Amino acid sequence: MVAALSLVAAGCGSARSPAVTDPVVIETPSPNEDDAVRIRTEFGLRADIPFIRAVAADPRSSSLVYSVPLLPDEIAELNARAANADAIREVVIAYTAAHSEEFGGIYLDQEHGRGALTTLWTGHLDEHEAAIRALVHPDARIAFRLVEYTDVELHALQDRIAADWEWMRAFEIAPMGVGVDVLKNLVEVDVSSANPDAARLILEHYDVVPGMVQVISDGTGAALIPGGTIRGRVVDWLGQPPGEQLAGELSL
Repeated sequence: MVAALSLVAAGCGSARSPAVTDPVVIETPSPNEDDAVRIRTEFGLRADIPFIRAVAADPRSSSLVYSVPLLPDEIAELNARAANADAIREVVIAYTAAHSEEFGGIYLDQEHGRGALTTLWTGHLDEHEAAIRALVHPDARIAFRLVEYTDVELHALQDRIAADWEWMRAFEIAPMGVGVDVLKNLVEVDVSSANPDAARLILEHYDVVPGMVQVISDGTGAALIPGGTIRGRVVDWLGQPPGEQLAGELSL
């Protein structure tokens, strides 16, 4: 779950890295290829398989810092992003705290902004941008987005749902978790239920519009199945105790 004023990294795409622009196609899969695709995508780095394999085979690459092979230029870029965020984080957060009536959240945009510290606002976007830019270095990576709901509103709704969700079980809905999704600017509710009306019932109960809450259900209701205890003993293939009889219970 995302706490108030917390920073989350955003990455959902693939951008071409400046290094190794024309890698040799390598047919042999490199270790942890799936992890490499995921991590590179999250950070907005080039994430196609031929490139990943070329980097893994490059003697200059290293996986010590980010757990998957990256080239020196890529590591330097990610380190620069972190340094940018560290240099401006405190002053930006101080500003957002003083303007909570329109502040919608904050995160690091790794995909589109190369680590830009991004703040969300429900109004007066140009004014907030001008004020923050005046507080940081001209070359600081910062970005601004207009959203519908404030951070205060979303976290208040998150707390209200968390304090009152046992009613769901009467409708074959098992509440699993609730939290603020900063990037989507909404509250996300995770449930386990086969009830096709689960989302509608939740929205109606809390009297909120669909855009403020997203209900994610596993569609099975598996969490509603009661647990139990299995009692038994261990025997060998002849049905005899294996030397020393073992007995016990397994709770489900």
